[in-house]
Amino acid sequence: MKCFNIVYPLFLIPLLFACTAKNTSSSNPSSSSSESEDIAQPVFDHLEVVDPKTTYELDEPFSLSEDMKVLAHYSDGSKFLIDDDKYDVNYSSYDEYHEGQYQITLSVPEVNGSVNYTVNVKPLKKFNVLWIGNSHGDDSVKWSHEVAKDLGLDFMVANLYIGGCTLDTHYNNLLNNNKAYDFRTYSNGVWQTTSNYSIQEAINYNNTRWDFAVIHQQGSNSGIPSTFTILNPYLDLLRENLPSYTKIVYMGTWAYSQFYCEPGDLMDVNFGGSQIRMYSEQQNVYKTIIEPNEKIYKLIPTGTAIQNARSSYLGDGLSRDLSHLTYDLGRYIAAMSFVVTLSGKNPSDIIYRPDGVTQKQKMIAIESVMNSQTNKFSVTESVYKE
Repeated sequence: MKCFNIVYPLFLIPLLFACTAKNTSSSNPSSSSSESEDIAQPVFDHLEVVDPKTTYELDEPFSLSEDMKVLAHYSDGSKFLIDDDKYDVNYSSYDEYHEGQYQITLSVPEVNGSVNYTVNVKPLKKFNVLWIGNSHGDDSVKWSHEVAKDLGLDFMVANLYIGGCTLDTHYNNLLNNNKAYDFRTYSNGVWQTTSNYSIQEAINYNNTRWDFAVIHQQGSNSGIPSTFTILNPYLDLLRENLPSYTKIVYMGTWAYSQFYCEPGDLMDVNFGGSQIRMYSEQQNVYKTIIEPNEKIYKLIPTGTAIQNARSSYLGDGLSRDLSHLTYDLGRYIAAMSFVVTLSGKNPSDIIYRPDGVTQKQKMIAIESVMNSQTNKFSVTESVYKE
């Protein structure tokens, strides 16, 4: 049992001191008035936080412990309990999406005092991901197991694939239980493909606990708001078919390659052949349609990570054709963005790099992903200009 001095509401402190002085004076009539005036009132010394909540799970919003107490200490050794409505809490540095230590500040205006304490966001150590997409999903998951292993994760991803598949097609396939997908799974370092798979079959695959389900739009449609009218019906249908614990995540795909764009290509038709315009209009969709949608747990900002890397000396060298990423560095950045966003891990801890990726390129990948985590919807210029 914890013992404290008798505690009183803060606003009673001056009154208590006044009463003490008055009672002392009346109990000793022979005392002089000067002796009464010499009684020193205790002076506020510091604040103490007792039993705060200091450990949080990844993705857990900040909250105060019901058992927490804030005590004001005074120069005479007394302690006074501060009522909940008498102190302010500043947790602006707290980031529930990334593991780490964060400083919380409590302040009590009435005594002009403040105190700090530290909380920890624990990392996610094990999770399984079902990806429902197209070739951009293939690009994103290729190196994900290798990246996850370096981050100390017990991790598995499977990918439902139809080339160029749109949200509308995914919705119709789920609605009608169409066996329209290639289902890619990973085991002992090898990707294996099973044809004629349905979304429902993938959800039930080996009784796997799918912690996340990742969806995304076809690349050239990603910057066109009118192609997202099916999004909410699709999310509702997914929610009906997925277990309640599975979180639905959206991957923000990347702008196409300026280098490979030719007249008549989708980037030319939809975005005037401009990579910058395509990127900008994609981010507008992610910011106004995806991010505010409460049915979507989180956005993976892969498109911004790729565009960040393009601001380095690499330029437009991350694509193998108009719409797909290079097999080495491009896919590496996409996998890193995917795993880091869901795990909250620090990409600086990644040692692995695919064949063909230099140490300097690895540093560009880490920089690009880290910057996209803090600035999701606009480019952060790379420091690697040469």
